[in-house]
Amino acid sequence: MNTIIRKGGPPRDPPPLLADYAAQRASFSWEAVAQGLGVPLAGPLNLGELACTRGGTLVWHGAHGEEERYPAAELAARSGRFANALKSLGIAPGDRVALLFRAIPQLAFAFLGALRAGAVPCIMGRVRNATAIKSLLERTGARVAVIEADARPFVGPLRGSLPELKHLILLQSPEAGPDELRWEDVVDKAELSFAGVPLAPDAPAYLQYSDLGLNGAVAGHRAAFALASSASLALDLRPGEGLVTLSVPGDTLFVPYLLLAPLLLGATTFLFEDPARFPFFGKFKDPVHVWYSPVRAIDVVIRNDPGLAALLSSCRHIAVSHPYDAPFVAMTQLSWGSPLHPTWFPREMGAIQCAEFRSSDLQLDSVGRPLPGVELALEPGTDLLMLRQGPSSPFTGYWGDTELTGRRIRDGWFVSDQRGRIERDGYAWLVS
Repeated sequence: MNTIIRKGGPPRDPPPLLADYAAQRASFSWEAVAQGLGVPLAGPLNLGELACTRGGTLVWHGAHGEEERYPAAELAARSGRFANALKSLGIAPGDRVALLFRAIPQLAFAFLGALRAGAVPCIMGRVRNATAIKSLLERTGARVAVIEADARPFVGPLRGSLPELKHLILLQSPEAGPDELRWEDVVDKAELSFAGVPLAPDAPAYLQYSDLGLNGAVAGHRAAFALASSASLALDLRPGEGLVTLSVPGDTLFVPYLLLAPLLLGATTFLFEDPARFPFFGKFKDPVHVWYSPVRAIDVVIRNDPGLAALLSSCRHIAVSHPYDAPFVAMTQLSWGSPLHPTWFPREMGAIQCAEFRSSDLQLDSVGRPLPGVELALEPGTDLLMLRQGPSSPFTGYWGDTELTGRRIRDGWFVSDQRGRIERDGYAWLVS
């Protein structure tokens, strides 16, 4: 028999956004999600433009105590500069832009700006290995790479072997070589105003490489629908609230649930240059209503900053990604204001597909039930979990690999490599 964790303590206001699972699943409409975002479900849109115009705020905390705030208008202006810089360099919709640097504000500006220009950004953080960098740039066929000055020794010698890489932009560099550009010269001097390029929902928006040994997953601009819906229903996030997604560049959660989903909902998101060494969670100034991270991140940070427990105690909802430690989840049911609520999605999918919802008791070891609008099933004749393609799925295929895409997307379903089982009540269980 499955162990059910009964939520303890008094109910927290406001009530859950998903209060009646069966009723809301039956009445759910992707058209309503699109209408809430102000775009057509099947018509042209731009994911970056939506993220910059929905009223969200980005707050950055530096490694040395710096704090910078960027409301929607400022995000639009800063990302608009990067979009105009790409346009001046001849970058067209569909061209890839590689971003290899720390979690600093310019990373968000570049990512959102590339999206708005119709280019296809790929964030890999601060890779410090020439072989890995070359592999990334070759696989993406990037026409532009933005790097920090201290990465020049790794990237510079590769230029001759990367004919598709036309432009190298150096961030925070006092000088540039003959084939290099300084961010301060090409981006900071560009115009602020930019109108996002409208594209088809399935047009490539960004690439996700969670591991250099894996094929890059392509997310379409339709990701806006799944990210907005899942942040609302699975994370219980509302406009104007604060979401901490503890993740670093290159991680699976970083792009969808730190840079995009909260901004799409008009919420506040927090970017930490070095989250493992940020020692002030217990004295955090901004209200944090929702926390989302791997379980491991909570464990690592709370060892360095015991004050994190105070912040978690104030959160209305705490969500964690799979895999998770079931005993740790069970232990938290009375430790903080909310127990940990597991979520699950294949790395390719790019948006939460199953979750333990705030309104439900938790079934230990389960990854919860599919979100409204998500169709989960087992591949006929196997125990492989598969998910219906469409608005619930940002994933449109593997970059440059039509054969693998055809093997994994069949008859409108994405067939994962995850074995599992689905109970009659809809709860899903992963099998190792």
